[in-house]
Amino acid sequence: MTEIEPAINTNGKYGLSEAAEMLGVSPATINRWTAAGMMHAGRRRVNGRRFWTGSEILRAWRSQM
Repeated sequence: MTEIEPAINTNGKYGLSEAAEMLGVSPATINRWTAAGMMHAGRRRVNGRRFWTGSEILRAWRSQM
């Protein structure tokens, strides 16, 4: 986990690898946190892929620090 708060757009939508990179964790960790309810993911209408908002990424970062 990165020790510096990620500087991201709170309204932005980020994919799995982007969210993992911003937090300094592996994509598997993001998946575990989402499955455990520690993070909430949305679904894109076009392709059904999950995304995490910038505000959700910051919330997860703050809860882990």
